[in-house]
Amino acid sequence: MLKVKKLLEKIATNLKIISTGTVSDVSVPANGYTDVSVNFGKTYKSNPTVNVSLLSTSTAGAIGNVTAAVLSVSTTGATFRVFNAGTNPRTPSLQWTAIGGGTA
Repeated sequence: MLKVKKLLEKIATNLKIISTGTVSDVSVPANGYTDVSVNFGKTYKSNPTVNVSLLSTSTAGAIGNVTAAVLSVSTTGATFRVFNAGTNPRTPSLQWTAIGGGTA
């Protein structure tokens, strides 16, 4: 029974917790940027690895002038910066994922 308990403790220690979310219609000015903050809905033991990507139904080639980056990460949330190098404002959506080792 002790071996099973130790195995379960090891699994729990190495378990990765995943949070995901979407931020709709981020207003980004022409030749500018907008910062967007999200909450993970849980508190990780340490800062998780966070990824962000753009979601858009635009058929305009100029949507290629828009990009998103992770600006900062904490145990409870993250801030993204959405850049627009184009001459027209854009409203992309963001999809994000946080993966970390357990929750506090």
